[in-house]
Amino acid sequence: MKNKVRKPLLGATLAVNNEQEINNNTEKSGFKFYSRRTIIFLSIGLTFIIAGIVATKISIRDLMLDEKLRMRPLLPPYQWWKNPQPIVRLRLFIFDVINHEEFLKGEDEVLKMREIGPIVYREHLRHENITFHSENDTMSFTAVRSVEFLEDENEPGILNRTIIVPNLSILAMASRLNDAPFFMKIGFNMLLRSSNDSVFQNTTIYKYLWDMDGQLMRLGEKLVPFMVPVDNYGILHTIYKSFTDRQNVKIGTAHGHEHFFEINLYNDRPTVPGFLPERGDCFATIENSTEGLYYPQRLTNESVLMYWRKTICRPSYLHYTEDVSVGGIPGKKYVLPDSTYDRTDPLEGDCYRGEGEPVFPDGLSDASKCYHGFPIAISKPHFLNRTGDWVKKLEGMTPSEEAHGSFIIAEPLTGVPLRECARSQSNIFVSKLSGFSNPDLMRFSEMVVPMIWLEYCMLELTPLINLALSFVVMYMEPLQYVGSMVCLALGSIALLLVAVDYFRDKKYRIISPDGKYV
Repeated sequence: MKNKVRKPLLGATLAVNNEQEINNNTEKSGFKFYSRRTIIFLSIGLTFIIAGIVATKISIRDLMLDEKLRMRPLLPPYQWWKNPQPIVRLRLFIFDVINHEEFLKGEDEVLKMREIGPIVYREHLRHENITFHSENDTMSFTAVRSVEFLEDENEPGILNRTIIVPNLSILAMASRLNDAPFFMKIGFNMLLRSSNDSVFQNTTIYKYLWDMDGQLMRLGEKLVPFMVPVDNYGILHTIYKSFTDRQNVKIGTAHGHEHFFEINLYNDRPTVPGFLPERGDCFATIENSTEGLYYPQRLTNESVLMYWRKTICRPSYLHYTEDVSVGGIPGKKYVLPDSTYDRTDPLEGDCYRGEGEPVFPDGLSDASKCYHGFPIAISKPHFLNRTGDWVKKLEGMTPSEEAHGSFIIAEPLTGVPLRECARSQSNIFVSKLSGFSNPDLMRFSEMVVPMIWLEYCMLELTPLINLALSFVVMYMEPLQYVGSMVCLALGSIALLLVAVDYFRDKKYRIISPDGKYV
């Protein structure tokens, strides 16, 4: 019978040149040693399989969110926060009085006002002197704000436009002295007569914003300096002359996603500037608020955003209303409720009810602590959704939710604001005056006089931030899933090739009694 060599499995052809040598090799092992290609495919296959399994168990997006909590220098979240690039526009609107003569003569019982604006600035923000505190997972820094007039977005010559406005220094000083001893009011009356200042001022928009003073202020600074804490009460000058503040915020995984970047201390205190509980002031907390660059991560419909802005001298709370989309990125919209500036119960715990009696009515919030004791009352623009006796003495208020409401649209996973607008109005609160001899001043008794309203808006992110945010929020999870499936598929193919090599190299031999292959 002729010797036969069975063909190996998988259709491989085996050439036999020396039967005895083959027989000896077969008797020793029965298999060839693995080739280099087999070892490479085995390594690649196992690597891809392990990577695919890990990718199905661990979320890369979750790891990135945890890393954002740590705010590591040189990484994008830190760099974007340190020198913010999205444009924040400050649009302001001034109330110009159009019937001042008729009002002073008693011919008109209401003050007729006309809104002038917008006057558009860009607010710049930078963060300096950054310090990390590993012992309690916080970060301290100094926030520095300034504004730049945007020539191209304003009406030509608008800063030189003439306006007629109430004399803020007279109204503010009279309100501060209303409960003072009679002899101090006599001194004020003498100063007012000596200054020849009127209760209305004819000035330019630029001076009203940046360089406002008067004869009364100059005389008061010389004779009774304790009554004149500032020598320039231009509105933007007052806001931005000291808009440099030290903050301490929560970072790191110890505080969790829900407390990321919330404020612990503001200028080394847990309270709103000007409130000193150790001297008997109300404890107006600023803790757990945020200035709006980052909000807590993993926001839900039940989340309440606590927004702090020094301009309004208090934190405020925004509540969820609806899901929206901005530039294709899903977000949650939070709005400022109508009750934001209302009185709270118990009244003793309301830090913004005003000093003394009477307390501020609903819709007004006392901001005097932040403005040298001047009787500044904050409200929604045009007293949106709030009416009172003070509104009946004004004409020209045209409130609108779309134009005057405040809102935040935040991407819920990362807490990054997609669009936000903070709008507020500054007013002079004049209580019931007595003991003043100037009849023009007494016309303002028990009035709330609008000065200006401000709008801070960030309407769009930079293209780079928008692209990065879109990738993380919308595409990373699907791409990770596809990547894990590709890894598992490639790993399986590589291991299949190893199996093919294994069975191809295996030698099947049948040996006859005489020692020859059959």
